[in-house]
Amino acid sequence: MHTERVKAEPFPEVTVSEADRGEVKALHNDMMVFVLKIANLKIKRILIDTGSSSDIISLSCLKIFKFPEDDLKDVSHPLVWFGGTVIHRAGQIDLPVWLGKKRVGRDMVVRFLVVKELTRYNVILGRPTLTATKAVIVPHLMLMKFERLDGQIGSI
Repeated sequence: MHTERVKAEPFPEVTVSEADRGEVKALHNDMMVFVLKIANLKIKRILIDTGSSSDIISLSCLKIFKFPEDDLKDVSHPLVWFGGTVIHRAGQIDLPVWLGKKRVGRDMVVRFLVVKELTRYNVILGRPTLTATKAVIVPHLMLMKFERLDGQIGSI
């Protein structure tokens, strides 16, 4: 990578302290699963996955929004899951997402790959969204901090 040709995007100052603890009191090793607003509906079981190269939504979750399958755009590349398993995909779709609390969050449009089977989760937020929001993840506190559109720091 030629760093002299790439203009670095400024990164906001993010602090994490005891005040961010929230309801997490005990040590744990749980996955980071949140509730987010997607297309104006609160969707549960959203996995934050830094290992995923795509943002993914299940077809059954997409049907909650009453989007016809005809609205899906074709996807030409395969989706290979951990361990080499190929996942059946139905296409891709752009959906509005709200991160964080009301008035102190961030809205954005996320391009999701739509898969027919997604076991325990409705949505997986992967590196595209985490990178776009400059997310900082603190598993110990089950916390994700991100840059809001106004340059301030929001959290989930």
